[in-house]
Amino acid sequence: MWEIVTYGGGEWLRWLFNGIAAINNSDEFDVLVLSVAILSVIWMLAAAALGRLQCAMQGNLATFMGMIAIFFCLLLPRSDVVVTDRLDPGQSGVIGNVPWSLAFFASASNRIGDWLTRAYEAVFALPNDLQYQQSGTLFAHHLVQSAARVEITDSRLRQNLREFWRQCAAYDLLLRFYTLDDLKNADDLWAFLQDRTAENTRMFPYVDAAGNRRPLFCRPAVAAGGPLDADLTAEIDRAVTYYGNSLLDAPTPAAAAARFSTALPAAYNYLAGLTLSAREIMQQHVLSAAAADGFFSFDPATAPKDYALARAQRERRTSFRALGDLAGRSLPLVRNL
Repeated sequence: MWEIVTYGGGEWLRWLFNGIAAINNSDEFDVLVLSVAILSVIWMLAAAALGRLQCAMQGNLATFMGMIAIFFCLLLPRSDVVVTDRLDPGQSGVIGNVPWSLAFFASASNRIGDWLTRAYEAVFALPNDLQYQQSGTLFAHHLVQSAARVEITDSRLRQNLREFWRQCAAYDLLLRFYTLDDLKNADDLWAFLQDRTAENTRMFPYVDAAGNRRPLFCRPAVAAGGPLDADLTAEIDRAVTYYGNSLLDAPTPAAAAARFSTALPAAYNYLAGLTLSAREIMQQHVLSAAAADGFFSFDPATAPKDYALARAQRERRTSFRALGDLAGRSLPLVRNL
């Protein structure tokens, strides 16, 4: 039995080896090998009949015997292949009747690659959650990209935040309670708004969970425990659970969310040097997207132009992202092949 270790490619490798085993154990394959052998014998007999016996014996016979040796020593012997998927053990398995030569050389080269992976990641230390042998290809990159694309899934909260940015934050900026640079450079955007939003001077329309529309003062709405604060907290919890289950394999949704909450801060710390929790990262991205949405709707005269610009930028990012995602999915498959 020959072991082949993979990091996330267990299902694909099982399909591959099962297909190879099916082809090599089919009657058609045996007929093909027999046909080649018969044609070789006929060729040597024809060469001998034409008076080139010495050439046949020295050249064709040697080639024929080499083919026989290869067939009986490398292709005919069968062995079992054990596919071990370290990222998803459920995709591991044993495949029987694989040609010995393929199983041996694949396992030998695979063991070298597996040892190099573990050795390099032990010496050039990475956080455990970001190691290739733990998480697969470009795991930290995928986490950061996914967090940057997070959007509000609750249409009610999206509308309420849009109104807050349009009716509260935009006027605070115009009245110089803070500047746009202060807003952009805030380490915690929500804490900044809770601290710097003007006192009870303005209101915005708020829609509660029952669908009732009522006016709220800006500062109490974002204060700790306020309506917007509670809605945002629930939205971040949903986002962590959703992205954890969509990006990570775990026995339960809670386990996937817990691993996501651990791996996302490690990725940001390793790639960008930021020490933030998963909730803080997700919240910052959600509020940034909501701010763009709210400011675009502030001035009806410029809204169409801003919308067109934002859409063009989004389409450009989507195109490059699609190419990057395609490469990220294809490279591991090419490597396994």
